[in-house]
Amino acid sequence: MGLNGTLLLQFASRIGFFESRRIAPLKNAITRRSILVVHPPPRGIQDQVANRFHAGSTGITSLIASHPLMLVLCGHIHEQAGFTHRNGTLIVNCALNKNGCGAIIDCKEGAPIDVKMIKRK
Repeated sequence: MGLNGTLLLQFASRIGFFESRRIAPLKNAITRRSILVVHPPPRGIQDQVANRFHAGSTGITSLIASHPLMLVLCGHIHEQAGFTHRNGTLIVNCALNKNGCGAIIDCKEGAPIDVKMIKRK
């Protein structure tokens, strides 16, 4: 499942969303095998800007805490491309940055998810 848009920003953004209103319907649809594709990462997870502050979505962080799922694919924060596990959910920030340009994610039935970050040549 996917959720388009970014967080509401201090400046004009045509695709900003109201987190609680957009995330609420997902709660009834998510299962442990769900994959969620979103633009912003969860707050505090692969979301640090300029190594100084976190700019992710608190709503997505709360969603993961209360409704673990298999995988969250995100981007938005280019400085923090990479992956981590939180509450049994794999979070992959596949944003383009100076070192990399995406991720290859292999999901095989009965095996752990394998993530390879693609390095720039």
